[in-house]
Amino acid sequence: MSNQINIVKAVKRLFLAKERNEKIVLWGDYDADGISGTLILYEGLKNLGFENLSVSLSGRAGTHERGEKEIEKFAENGISLIVSIDFGISANEKIKAAFKKGIDFIVLDHHTPSGIIPAGIIVNYFDGRYKNKSAAGVVFELVKKLYRQAKRPKEETEIFLDLVAVSIVSDKISLTKLNKKIIIEGVKRINRGNRAGLRALAERIKIKNLTVDNFENLVSRIDFPEGIDEENNLFRLMGGGDKKEIKKLVIKIEKHYQEAQSIIKRIFEKNIKKLNASGSLPKAIFVENEFNWPQPGISGLVANELVKKFNRPVFVYSRLADKIKSSGRAPEDFNLIKALGSCPKKLFDNFGGHPRAAGFKASIENFEKIEECLKKYFQWKK
Repeated sequence: MSNQINIVKAVKRLFLAKERNEKIVLWGDYDADGISGTLILYEGLKNLGFENLSVSLSGRAGTHERGEKEIEKFAENGISLIVSIDFGISANEKIKAAFKKGIDFIVLDHHTPSGIIPAGIIVNYFDGRYKNKSAAGVVFELVKKLYRQAKRPKEETEIFLDLVAVSIVSDKISLTKLNKKIIIEGVKRINRGNRAGLRALAERIKIKNLTVDNFENLVSRIDFPEGIDEENNLFRLMGGGDKKEIKKLVIKIEKHYQEAQSIIKRIFEKNIKKLNASGSLPKAIFVENEFNWPQPGISGLVANELVKKFNRPVFVYSRLADKIKSSGRAPEDFNLIKALGSCPKKLFDNFGGHPRAAGFKASIENFEKIEECLKKYFQWKK
């Protein structure tokens, strides 16, 4: 079934929930893309008169570790519709658990499926005409259709372009003509002060005039919250608030960013010496994050810096008891999902993502085989 048919189903299900005054939870991932997409949908539904809305930013952990416990909480709170943002395409078992409790499920995602497509209403632009979208970009497509159904002017949805721009840059989405246009327009809107929190954050880091070139410097501040409190802070910051609250949020977020940067620098410098001294580099680089900073986004950011330096795929991994957890990044035109999919599935606990940003979790005993498989893949294919 096509994305277009499913997006029509999603629109119908949401308006039915509004008509019935059902309780809806927007279950978002905790990174900048997930938070942006969740905020777009929250504001969009509020603007259309939806009332019984709640937000949970525990998405990624919910997919793998605590999913059924989270669904238990939703059921106890009388939720009858879950909308997942930036995850869910691989959450078949969790969605089944929701159905058993009488909860319907809409998935708004952009990751490449790694197995069975779940039941429920799936809107997942990972391929075809609508590929190269962030999760927030998928949400934006849904919101445009919701507004059209409600006979609201299309122009009203343009207030969300700044958040879509944040998501494109943070999630390393391919810079198609459309995505470039969205970033340009999003930067203009932030400069005009449409999102007071983002404007205040830009000023805090001494960016008087945001441009396409320095926009990533702003986005990096909101790309990896430390925990649920920080995720909620970022949601509030991008959603706006009074000047006092925004000031407190900006100070706290920048403090966390600087602490994280010191860890990133240590990991980067430790590994860059080894890599520069190694002579010939493999087609795919693997380095260990021995500091085990609690925020998983750190490994992805280190990988991104190494990609800039060496222009080849990089996987940064941490050891967690008897498991390996790895974040990968790749230059334009490389496809990490195809690479991971080329290895035997039995080697992984799970893997997912999109072409330029992906990750996996596996047993330590399988890690060497995974490393060998990926290096072989990138020797001959992008």
